[in-house]
Amino acid sequence: MRKELREKLRNPDAYYRSLPFWAWNGKLDPEELVRQVRLMQEAGVGGFFIHSRDGLETEYLGTEWMECVKAVVAEAKKLGMYAWLYDEDRWPSGTAGGRVPAGGDAYRCKGLTLEVLGTSEYSRLYEEEIRGRSSFSDDRNGVLAAYAARVNGDEIFSCRRISMQEKEAFTGHEVLLAVRLEVSAPSEWFNHEAPPDNLNPDCVKRFLEETHEKYRAVIGEEFGKTVPGIFTDEPSLHDRHAFFGEKRSWIPWTYGYGAYFRTITGYDFLDVLPWLYFNGEKSEQVRRDYWGSITKRYSESYFRTIGEWCEKNNLLFTGHFLQEDKMGLAVRVNGAVMPHYRYQHVPGIDLLCEQTEEYLTVKQCTSVARQLGKKQVLTETYGCTGWEFTFEGQKWIGDWQYVLGVNRRCQHLALYSLRGCRKRDYPPSFNYNTNWWNKNRHTEDYFARLSVLLEQGEALREILLLHPVSTVWGKLGCSPYGNPLRRQERDVPGLNQYGECFNGLIAFLVRKHLDCDLGDEMLIGEFGAAHNGRFRVGEASYGAVVLPSGMEVLLPETVEKLMDYMEQGGYVYAMEPCVTLENPHFITVKTEEELAEKLEKYRTIHIENGEGAECADVLYQLRKSGDGYVLFLVNNNRDRAVDAKVALPFCAVPEEVDLGSGEVCETPIYHNGSSGVTLSVHLDRTGSAAYLLKPCQVRETVFPKELPYRLDRPNILTLDFCCYRLDGENWSEKMEVWQAQQQIRERLGMRRIHYNGLEQRYKWIGRNHPGDGHFLELTFEFEAEEVPENAVLAVERLADFQIVLNGKPAGNRTPDTCAWLLDREFETMPLSGIQRGRNRILLSCDYRNDMELENIYLAGHFGVSGDRKLTALPQKLCIGDWTRQGLIHYCGSVHYMLEYDCTGREAEILLVLPKIKAVCVEIRINEKPCPLCWNGESELSVGKWLKTGKNIIEIEVVGSPRNMMGPFHLKEKPYNTHDASFCPPPEAYCEAYLLTPWGIMGEIRMLEIKERADE
Repeated sequence: MRKELREKLRNPDAYYRSLPFWAWNGKLDPEELVRQVRLMQEAGVGGFFIHSRDGLETEYLGTEWMECVKAVVAEAKKLGMYAWLYDEDRWPSGTAGGRVPAGGDAYRCKGLTLEVLGTSEYSRLYEEEIRGRSSFSDDRNGVLAAYAARVNGDEIFSCRRISMQEKEAFTGHEVLLAVRLEVSAPSEWFNHEAPPDNLNPDCVKRFLEETHEKYRAVIGEEFGKTVPGIFTDEPSLHDRHAFFGEKRSWIPWTYGYGAYFRTITGYDFLDVLPWLYFNGEKSEQVRRDYWGSITKRYSESYFRTIGEWCEKNNLLFTGHFLQEDKMGLAVRVNGAVMPHYRYQHVPGIDLLCEQTEEYLTVKQCTSVARQLGKKQVLTETYGCTGWEFTFEGQKWIGDWQYVLGVNRRCQHLALYSLRGCRKRDYPPSFNYNTNWWNKNRHTEDYFARLSVLLEQGEALREILLLHPVSTVWGKLGCSPYGNPLRRQERDVPGLNQYGECFNGLIAFLVRKHLDCDLGDEMLIGEFGAAHNGRFRVGEASYGAVVLPSGMEVLLPETVEKLMDYMEQGGYVYAMEPCVTLENPHFITVKTEEELAEKLEKYRTIHIENGEGAECADVLYQLRKSGDGYVLFLVNNNRDRAVDAKVALPFCAVPEEVDLGSGEVCETPIYHNGSSGVTLSVHLDRTGSAAYLLKPCQVRETVFPKELPYRLDRPNILTLDFCCYRLDGENWSEKMEVWQAQQQIRERLGMRRIHYNGLEQRYKWIGRNHPGDGHFLELTFEFEAEEVPENAVLAVERLADFQIVLNGKPAGNRTPDTCAWLLDREFETMPLSGIQRGRNRILLSCDYRNDMELENIYLAGHFGVSGDRKLTALPQKLCIGDWTRQGLIHYCGSVHYMLEYDCTGREAEILLVLPKIKAVCVEIRINEKPCPLCWNGESELSVGKWLKTGKNIIEIEVVGSPRNMMGPFHLKEKPYNTHDASFCPPPEAYCEAYLLTPWGIMGEIRMLEIKERADE
């Protein structure tokens, strides 16, 4: 291995490190922004995306915004970091915060709507919408065409386009179909503008003028240097906020698109439009022509326009597309996914929630990247996982994406502020304002080294699996009787289900270690060719081509190139039912297992379990680099470790890269033979390792089940229930704080703020409100069995409130006592006067429209009993969940202390950890840190840190803000943690507190292992 690669692995620079979405979500302060940049750099982060987000109180792209941008770019430059741009106010991209569609209808989302009418309504339609029109071209709004059709429900039997004269003749069995070109209604999400028209190149150019050019004017000299590129987020053809009326079915359109369609297909789309909506003999061809042409137009209009601008201005174009994982919905909003990646320099995906299921999402992107020679693949990831998300979760999700071809992380999100609604913006936060941030460098170093490793050479994949999007085009119509929610449109759920089956086929092949790329037919049409009996797509070459089940049609260019490939000796394998090609090298199979048998000769690796079968839990990526190879193995199973034998068809001396330290050493367990090299590997759950298994003598020490401990932060009691009153009226009933805020604001005529997703705050908080100034009082109660010393109270925007404890003023904050808890906007003050029994905290203020009422927090050296009373902390902690031992809302680390008497160091000594519920686990032996543990339940070789005699072992179990901030009152843990999770409806509500367990969950053992003497 080259010296420079070894050095990169030991000390990967910022280029290989993560780039979180830095959510600018409050009143921006340049000094605070610069401070956070420095903290990111200290935590191992390589850069950031500047991302406008819910809660922003500084005008997007305004003067103050740009001053803040200049400040963070300058600081990033000084620190050797990268400041990436994000192209929109929140998302989706294309409106510049509403400025683009504000230019008029040409820039607003448009659709062709279809209305089914009785023929008796033609006279009214003519008089109200047709008479007097000199033209029915699609460069103006209104009626474009009308039809007389025979239909039954969704079926169409005949259809004729009528000339729209004053008198038209209809038969008794016909209905009238009216097609209009309409402009979407505005939406509050887009700051009271319509979604953009991304099919109109002029709209996209206006977007560039309103966003990219403004950044170029301010920081253009750093383009391609400190500012490498810009992220576009979920642009689409069919935004969920687009609206054309309750009974209006619609499909994407733009002014003049009819001529574009005619150039591609040779016919007038309006002559056949009803067959797209209804099901009939012409439907599938019409739909394929429509969705194929709309994909091409969208790709050229939006992605090529932006990609070429970025190329010209020395920026890398990156981002991700909407609904990549759902086959039907992806076509509805993108036309297709894979063709658009060709215009991105750094193609990207979005993978949210705590799951590793979306093989389709990842493979669509990484396949194009490999085929078109794009070295970096970005993932926006970890959003919606909740405040309880752990390092083990990061590794599990990250490793799975990396083994499939991703090599850069963009964490969702790094929240600038947690104040108010911001803490509920698809948590967690990857920033200073989470208690585990001082451990973050461990994950950054790990994935940076992995990025270094997985950029070496080229990935080896012998199988090309064709993407069935052309079949989906033919199946995706639109109900003629009105569009419900986008995801519930008539044909979308069934096609999404088909996509899930296709996703399952990808997963099957990957887990059988028959790794594959996907092939998009539009890209094959341009970049595909047969060459020496192999099938090439761009820079990638394949030994076999596979057609998935249900692929009923191929584009003509695909057929031509596959026939050429088979004539050269290549094989195409098709899963029935499927389109057929007449050639002896076209092989059909009925099942996935039969397919795997046929593909066995294209295998490049075996990863077998103890029974000799391919181990489906273990995934791999194999890369050819110079005259050597890179191999990455992942155990995707979170519940159990795996022992496996890996066999490769070439001889080699394996070296193991320690991704925790960057050190490289020869793997001790391998064998070279005539068939290649074999390795014996042991992979912990979500991990990897290699061992030599020799006969051994074992001395076991089991540590006590009650252990001394220390906390590194004050304990917390979250107070999330209150009573309130306005202007001295009677007190309300007891309720959650968010409910109180909702009621107060409704009574005062103020907009709701307990949910995210509405108009940005900077648009309205600066204006006076008629409801401002009402005197508001809130009471919070708690009980104390023991009176703690030096307790503090944490309140967001503390200065807005007068505070009374048990009828006496609680004191005022001064600069000498100013402090904060977790986030700098969670300000604290000393709370003296707590008494045994019931205590009552009264907060009062003159309420204003810009205020946000949130839970308050007691913090100090105390325990919290199961019935939520203040008690003394336990002397020792038992093995098990610490939330049941006085640490219900604790947000920090627990340091468990052990003593171990080492009799000698000549043995291999292993610290055997049980299951540990933690964000991560850090171990120190005699004050020296050991490698970070992602998940516990592992064996750690600790001999080099031990000394003969007494040793002190400290196990730091790192918790998270989850039990401090919730969500609390739910019947079950949400799959998708978002703002509504914190405000559950009655059917999801539970009075008890739903907590995440933390702690050491089993016995801890030490093993001294000596090699057995020969007998």
